[in-house]
Amino acid sequence: MADFIARVALTQQFSKDHEGDLGSFAAKVTEHFPEEAGAVLEIGRFTYACYLLKAETKSACRKLLEQAWEKAFPGEPFAEIQISEIGDVETDGKSKYTKGIYTNFYGMDDFVRRITELLERLPYIRELGAEDVIKKQNYLCAIDSGCGFSTLISGLSTVLIAHEVFPKPEDGTDYAYAEFVMGAEEKNGCFDEDSAIDLLRDEENKKNLHVIGIDISYFLEGNKTDELRRFVRRLEDMQRDYVFVFRIPFLEKKAFDEIKNVLSDMMLLETIQIPP
Repeated sequence: MADFIARVALTQQFSKDHEGDLGSFAAKVTEHFPEEAGAVLEIGRFTYACYLLKAETKSACRKLLEQAWEKAFPGEPFAEIQISEIGDVETDGKSKYTKGIYTNFYGMDDFVRRITELLERLPYIRELGAEDVIKKQNYLCAIDSGCGFSTLISGLSTVLIAHEVFPKPEDGTDYAYAEFVMGAEEKNGCFDEDSAIDLLRDEENKKNLHVIGIDISYFLEGNKTDELRRFVRRLEDMQRDYVFVFRIPFLEKKAFDEIKNVLSDMMLLETIQIPP
């Protein structure tokens, strides 16, 4: 038997229909797990719940959760289930940070999904000796200001360090990230293009920073697509040193797709959308 952490996310309709008892839905599901699953409700929030479960395989773990859900709420769908195998969180840093991502990232189902996919791919990528693919994987994150972007890139950096994609920083911390806002010139907390590149080329930063969050909202103002392309091209020779996470506000689909297409033309890109 293996140990798993499973996160079930609610649909908007379920939340609406059960508005009065969202605080107890997670415990209700717990009652319907078989004893051999050793089910523990790790956390229950208003949009998701996390369980620690024992099962032979990941698919068997999923089936346990699906069956318990169906008994608790017959005929009512959930949004999705994400599952990762974990070990002892007290001694295993990999498991500790996986559990942290699953339990602490409220309202970030898309981010949890991306982390789950990353953890599933890592063993196979390592077998092929192709870990540089992970370092060259970048993200476009649609998230409004104040909705947790710093927390997101910090969480990504801890996972990448725990799984030894990047080394720990020299100061021994478990995270290694930085973020900055792009602008026309370096003022009012913004970086112009040259200043941003100088920061990223610094050898000390390459040793101690692995995930770089870049607010590229500036390039949405007017027709600045060519400026964005030029800036991203200058990042290409730093792809072994950093994973880039580009932030824009949460946009309607057409505007989001336009930015996604510009970036994905020049680099490996996955998207993360965090609704307000």
